[in-house]
Amino acid sequence: MKIKGEPIPIPFGFGGWVAFKKTTDGKSAMVISDTVLLQEEVNPLICAAHANGLEIAAIHNHFFYEEPRIFYMHIHGMGSVEELAKKYADTIRNSKLFPTNQPPLLLH
Repeated sequence: MKIKGEPIPIPFGFGGWVAFKKTTDGKSAMVISDTVLLQEEVNPLICAAHANGLEIAAIHNHFFYEEPRIFYMHIHGMGSVEELAKKYADTIRNSKLFPTNQPPLLLH
């Protein structure tokens, strides 16, 4: 990643997360994520989320002048933890976010 041409370490703010939280009555749960995407990955993930019954709560950026251009998408849904985990996995299955689709780790 670069901002205004200067290299920026990935941990500086380019990581994402997904969390599952049960409701206070324990009968259902919520999933929310902060998913980091390249610009060209945004629309396909919106379509996948909607196809799997999840909603997009927000799309925004954290930085200006970053290269490549990236966006942060909050995916949201309600249901059981099991249902939500399956829906989220199905949503990211064809993206680079899915663990088996990630490039191999290079160790120096």
